Amino acid sequence: STMTLWFGDRLGILLSKRFDIFKEGHYLVLLLGALQSTAMSNFGISSFVKIPSRGLEDYDYLRFELDAGTNVQSGSTPQPPFTFTIIPASKRPLFTDYGLIGRGTTIIPVRATGETVQRLRLENPDTDLVVKFAWPWSVCIPEADFVTHIRKRLEEKDQRAMLKHIVDIKHSLRRTIGELKLPRIFMDT
Repeated sequence: STMTLWFGDRLGILLSKRFDIFKEGHYLVLLLGALQSTAMSNFGISSFVKIPSRGLEDYDYLRFELDAGTNVQSGSTPQPPFTFTIIPASKRPLFTDYGLIGRGTTIIPVRATGETVQRLRLENPDTDLVVKFAWPWSVCIPEADFVTHIRKRLEEKDQRAMLKHIVDIKHSLRRTIGELKLPRIFMDT
């Protein structure tokens, strides 16, 4: 009748103090209340994923929104998010690195929707894209910076034929665990 709560993320695993669900039932009631009222992001579903009202039966009809940041030319005017639909798993499966060590990379196949097609300058609205999540250490140089630098140098050296072999990053953003409001920032660790 004893219970221990486990929480795991890219930084490691945290364990609660053990409690007896019959002798300390108030902890169980608090847990049930927290589970009922918490956001899906606290269960590991990205806050960028917008779940339809019908629920999360599968991910074939999920919408994905990425923060567009601010427009440098017009000051700090917030831009509307980039919106995508997730391509059904039967057509293109997503990839997730489930290991606890490393970047925890997840690659999600998507298609741009609405104004996002024009904003990303896509020639075809049915262009297959991917959204890549990674959780590198903050001291690491972001992968998008490397790729952007490589593409720029190839263009400068008139090696444009090589660009077809290097991913063309349409948008990149970085967020801290605090900005994403991940559960660990609310814990006394």
